[in-house]
Amino acid sequence: QATIARNAALIAELDSIIDGAGLPAHTVQFGAKGCVTWAEEPIRNYRDYKATDFDLAFAQWIHGINRGILLPPGLDEQWLISVMHEERDAMRYAEVFASFVDDLTA
Repeated sequence: QATIARNAALIAELDSIIDGAGLPAHTVQFGAKGCVTWAEEPIRNYRDYKATDFDLAFAQWIHGINRGILLPPGLDEQWLISVMHEERDAMRYAEVFASFVDDLTA
């Protein structure tokens, strides 16, 4: 339960960043797992996923790697909050995402 709640807090923070910048992106949460998708509409199927902005996804992925956010390979930036993660670990991802958004919108 704690990991799902921690992930929900991360999703809420990311949604706030996305909404504040007016970006064509959405978050997806499935229990303790989540991701950011770069699409104007929420993704409902594989066809929607294939229409996402993979250039932005790649830029976000590289930005995160250069700041110590090492997620499984893949441009959809999936993460898993585990029992080993603390609140600050989850919020570190949000901080790096906010930095990417700042660079993107500058």
